[in-house]
Amino acid sequence: MAAKGTTKGSRKAPSPEAESSAGARPSWRGMISFGLVNVPVNLYTAVKPELHEMNYLRKNDLCPISYRKVCRLTGEEVPFKDIVKGYEYRDGDFVVLDDEDFQKADVKKTSTIDVAVFVDEKDVDPKYMEKPYYLEPEGKAHKPYALFRDAMARSQKVGIGIFVLRDREHLVMLKAEGKVILLIMLRFAASLRDPKALDLPAKADVPKNQMDLALDLIKKFEGPFEPETFKDTYAARLRSIIAAKAKGRTVHVREEKVPRETEVEDLRNLDIGVMPLLDDPWSWGKCGLKILQYYGTAVPAVCTPVGINRDVVEDGVNGFWAATENEWVQRLSTLIEQHELRRRMGMRGHEVTLKSFSLQACAPLLEQVLREAST
Repeated sequence: MAAKGTTKGSRKAPSPEAESSAGARPSWRGMISFGLVNVPVNLYTAVKPELHEMNYLRKNDLCPISYRKVCRLTGEEVPFKDIVKGYEYRDGDFVVLDDEDFQKADVKKTSTIDVAVFVDEKDVDPKYMEKPYYLEPEGKAHKPYALFRDAMARSQKVGIGIFVLRDREHLVMLKAEGKVILLIMLRFAASLRDPKALDLPAKADVPKNQMDLALDLIKKFEGPFEPETFKDTYAARLRSIIAAKAKGRTVHVREEKVPRETEVEDLRNLDIGVMPLLDDPWSWGKCGLKILQYYGTAVPAVCTPVGINRDVVEDGVNGFWAATENEWVQRLSTLIEQHELRRRMGMRGHEVTLKSFSLQACAPLLEQVLREAST
């Protein structure tokens, strides 16, 4: 349900779509500078928010909640004039910094992106990349802008440089992408933590068949990077909920289910079925439906020999048992490498399903159970 009216001093926040269509304001104006060349540009963020931040409100009247600056020890509110900035250099010990200290550390404000070097993009480690921006030529600078952009594209190089934004010095990468020059904020090397403190394994010493299996799986999922195929479904659903509640409508979120009409075809497209189980009472009582679905579509299976799996899967005949990690790797590797064995085991599994678990096979037994229950 949507609340009517507004509170004093509040304003309606524009949607991300409205912001992007209204014409953004540049975050910075200046010049790209390298050698004796200067290109006047405007800087725009390349990122639009999926959703604005939520506001905290009082439940009964939707009054916005504000936050006071209070002393953590006493809880009393502290006036702004009595607040200073301090750095905790040791637990509980602070060094206080005043305006003069910050001025001493302040960088010289300039209006240029000073390109220091051109490098191959592959030499820029992705962990240094932080946030993308667009650079637009200012005024009559279209020709030098296009010249700089096209020269970077033809040389297949990116520019690395420094500039000052909001009183802070930033390391950046300039890259030609289509008609625009991208400015990508980079992290300074000193800002990255060293992973040596992490508990990481050394180079894997694994059998060749395990590595081959891992490589085969990677190859099976190879493909181009197409970012538009990946969606932020949480933000999209939340936007639809917000839009519905703003209009006073009840929100119904559609539950996504596996399409039953394609279930059989999806199973048929599998090469191997897997049914790992724990050796516990819960697993002992499972009905084995997944194994029967595999065999119903003539797909061979590898399973843990627990519960009904032992009754349905005959090891080495219509599938394999695998109780340890090495056995799983070996059994799967065997089936991956031998197409004819997969086909033969799948057909044997299909025969088991028809003989013992099909409707025709189970109907007489079900009839007998019902007759006994009714007497």
